[in-house]
Amino acid sequence: MGMKNLLVIVDDMQYDFLHGELKTDDALAVVPNIISKVEKCKEIGDYEVAIIKFEHNFNFDTVDDAKSPLMDCNDNGHSMSWEVKPKVFELFENPTCIHERDKPSSVFLLDYLETHTFDRIELVGVCTDTSVFANATVLKTFHPDTQIVVDASCCVGSTTDKHKSTLSSMRALQIEIINE
Repeated sequence: MGMKNLLVIVDDMQYDFLHGELKTDDALAVVPNIISKVEKCKEIGDYEVAIIKFEHNFNFDTVDDAKSPLMDCNDNGHSMSWEVKPKVFELFENPTCIHERDKPSSVFLLDYLETHTFDRIELVGVCTDTSVFANATVLKTFHPDTQIVVDASCCVGSTTDKHKSTLSSMRALQIEIINE
């Protein structure tokens, strides 16, 4: 497949992180910014959107599961906590959905990028200090020649302080931070 100019990765913009137990006060505030970003991409063209959904069933089989405070995302077929925010999802034309299930989403991203190349990859969503950070650092490590960007105006951390400190950490790793 040929190279596209831009991949926008929308991380965890789903019910649990916007309205449920895992929400932060600022999570809903970034939704209009993400909508605006996608609308600008549509005007320019030559872009693709990938949606990452946190859809993990906790079995406490791994060290990460045992330490995770994210039990609220355990849908077990009963909850819609993992559903992507409808207004965000409706914007995308044929988005690539990257599901986080048995392995971290960054592994799926790397698999996807083996057959799809981009000049620039922008990350948006929640939480800056967890999944956005993890995905940005993995992408920077495995794709050092691709411009990796985090749009701070389209991200929110678990706290404001963690958001700011994580942006600083990513900047130190040569990840470009815009709209701070």
